Amino acid sequence: MKELQRIHCQPWPADSDRSASTKRIRSQQLYQHILDTIAQQSGYDRSNLSIMKSTHGKPQVMYYHDRKNTPMDDTFISVSHCRHFSVWTCQPQPCAIDIEPIDAHRSIHRLLPRLLERIDWAHGATHECASADVESEIVLLSDDDRAMLFYRLWTFCESWCKWHGQTLWQTLAEHIPFPWPSLAHCLREQVTALGRSMQIHYDCDTASGCLICLLSTP
Repeated sequence: MKELQRIHCQPWPADSDRSASTKRIRSQQLYQHILDTIAQQSGYDRSNLSIMKSTHGKPQVMYYHDRKNTPMDDTFISVSHCRHFSVWTCQPQPCAIDIEPIDAHRSIHRLLPRLLERIDWAHGATHECASADVESEIVLLSDDDRAMLFYRLWTFCESWCKWHGQTLWQTLAEHIPFPWPSLAHCLREQVTALGRSMQIHYDCDTASGCLICLLSTP
């Protein structure tokens, strides 16, 4: 199956509620749209396609044949939701996506140190630097740069967890570390290689005030 457009966006009504039932309905509507698109692009019979979730909520496209559902090993999807938008990606190799509204009132001063505590400075994909160097550089940042650092690092961490079939809060609770993609990446760069098997892409929708992070296979 050929690669689709990297990022697809689905807007939702501004006056809709945030209940669990509404979220479930949105997810089902989005999954149907994803399957319609995959069927159109791949030529598979739409009636034989479905999406199943792992125990941690990671969606996987399944194809029904020989009386059983089989994972499509050339089709990987990832979905992320916020109040007014959902984003998704479908690619022939592993991928993960996250969307986050930029909120000026969020407790960045409390959450940013918690993310930094989980960085694995010895990870093979971590850009060469030391924890003390990064912390000293962060202190010198303006409020706007510190906010951008937080949101880029937050969406990267969310996407990293999805890539590995985990949730962010689970990884924080279990002290599972993240690699560090460099301070310059978190502030300015739109595309960054993370080791040999992953690329980080950012897209900021200024109209909606949302930041999107996409992890893809080079």
